[in-house]
Amino acid sequence: IAILDTETGGLSPATDPLLEIGVALFSVEHRAVIYARSWLLHAESNAAQSVNGISPPLMAAHGITRVRAVEAVRDVLDAAHVEVLAAHRAEFDRSFLPELANEPWLCTKFDVEWPGVPLGASLNETSLALLGYATRGHRALADCLTLARCFERAAELTDLDAMLARAMRPKVLVEVADKSFDAERNALAKKYGFAWSPDARAWRRRVAIEDAEQLPFRVIEVT
Repeated sequence: IAILDTETGGLSPATDPLLEIGVALFSVEHRAVIYARSWLLHAESNAAQSVNGISPPLMAAHGITRVRAVEAVRDVLDAAHVEVLAAHRAEFDRSFLPELANEPWLCTKFDVEWPGVPLGASLNETSLALLGYATRGHRALADCLTLARCFERAAELTDLDAMLARAMRPKVLVEVADKSFDAERNALAKKYGFAWSPDARAWRRRVAIEDAEQLPFRVIEVT
């Protein structure tokens, strides 16, 4: 598994720059990280500096081009014969890396059922529940290594292979069928990992077909 994380200058891949990519190769067989690396990209500004702490002078001095960074990531993935990319809230990282959009992605926020952790928990919440401490930073590689430690801890608490196999089942995009406003149902949808889509004006989530049938509200398949 290639655990991947990005740091960006905002929330929109259409307008905000990609600032950093981190990758930690996690061997499921050995339950351990076997390689870890991050790449800082060149950018003129960082509107999210208060969040990730990446300063423009740092990017100017040490940042590389996006093309070089993505090529470097691709080389690591190919050399290690990576089977899946894992990211916490994978849709976000995937949206900033369209070059890797066709790779198999696993969302550790909504696809993985961590032992003792509510579905949809943040990385901080997941780390606190499994490891007893919150994440140690908000840089790409630090977050990758925190997530790798969560996998190591999960292997101590449960059957890691079974947990991953369940998480990697094929998904379909579904939305809550009833679009009328209902505060209680909306809260329930959010609890089950659904996110509000402004464009579709609906609560949506990618979910395994058999899990969709078990939800406490009716959903319809979008794609």
